[in-house]
Amino acid sequence: KKSIEGAMGIYRWALKNDQTYRSQILIRQQIGFCHERLDQIPAARDSYDQIVKLCEMHPVDVRNNPAVRVTRDLTKFRLRNLNHQIKQQKNTQP
Repeated sequence: KKSIEGAMGIYRWALKNDQTYRSQILIRQQIGFCHERLDQIPAARDSYDQIVKLCEMHPVDVRNNPAVRVTRDLTKFRLRNLNHQIKQQKNTQP
């Protein structure tokens, strides 16, 4: 747990210091993964939402950049799963 939290600190530093949108997408993905590993599902969902929005702002570049395209597609998949998980949790709470 401590190593994941440490990694998140480094990713947040990188997020502030590298403002290129491609880096923002890739760094936010790592932050989202960390949130998931820490079972911080709403925070992970928010990170993934931001990635999708960034990708929507630059559709031509996403289409022409395989790494960003794969990141976008993986993010959409994880986002659907997280939303499903959140919905299930709400339905099972008393």
